[in-house]
Amino acid sequence: MSRKHSGPDRLVRVLVGFAFAAVGTGSLSYAAELNSAQPPQLMSQLTPAQRTSLPDVTLVTLKSGRVASLGVLRSEHRARMRRFAAASSALALRTVGGVGVGAPLAPSNLVPMKPVKGGPVDYVSYCKSVQASACLYLPPSPYLEYDSPSDSYIDMDSDVTHGTCGSEGGKWDGADCLFYYPAAYYGNFSPGTPPPGKPIGYGVKSSKHCSTGTFDLSVDPKGSISLIAVGKVQSFNGQAVFYLVTGSSAWLCYADVDLP
Repeated sequence: MSRKHSGPDRLVRVLVGFAFAAVGTGSLSYAAELNSAQPPQLMSQLTPAQRTSLPDVTLVTLKSGRVASLGVLRSEHRARMRRFAAASSALALRTVGGVGVGAPLAPSNLVPMKPVKGGPVDYVSYCKSVQASACLYLPPSPYLEYDSPSDSYIDMDSDVTHGTCGSEGGKWDGADCLFYYPAAYYGNFSPGTPPPGKPIGYGVKSSKHCSTGTFDLSVDPKGSISLIAVGKVQSFNGQAVFYLVTGSSAWLCYADVDLP
């Protein structure tokens, strides 16, 4: 059974609602931010007052090892807050161009995704808006570090206050707000009883719809789904660090698994 609207069309309509994701990120060049006579300061050692009052050209080293100017970090913070504000407006996202992206578009034989229980507000809003079997959202960012225990990519904001952090879906680590974006989705389903003489999983179909980035979809017709955002690896202090660079646009991807 096919969808009432094609996958690419649905993705385009959802993308329109998330167009704000590309605004403001990376507006200052990294060549400019590194062109300073002053050595970088450790961000973790700056007081809240220093973080807000030091000049934009001040270079800092983040926990990930990334060196950036406070001006760049402040620009990224403002873009992040605009993105969160837009994502919090469910009505705006669900009525893009007069078409409700949250309307029932999926056939009854679509394998449902596990409920989205929490996380950064833009991830939650996107993956609740699409009706799919799997979903991933990674925000626009010059650097997202992979966190193995949570199987997530972390977007860190040093300008968010403790009180605001939790309301936006982040976790406070004592000095910064950490936004955890799932790096993978894993699910299971029952393929049902196959026709006589056919193997288990016969007739199960799958498809992937992604805006950009690299995603691996694996579907075992016998009953399992995995959708994984493919990252990169670099060496930092003698250790391998996995990370992503999404750039000025969010990585959006969902997958459909249809039962016969």
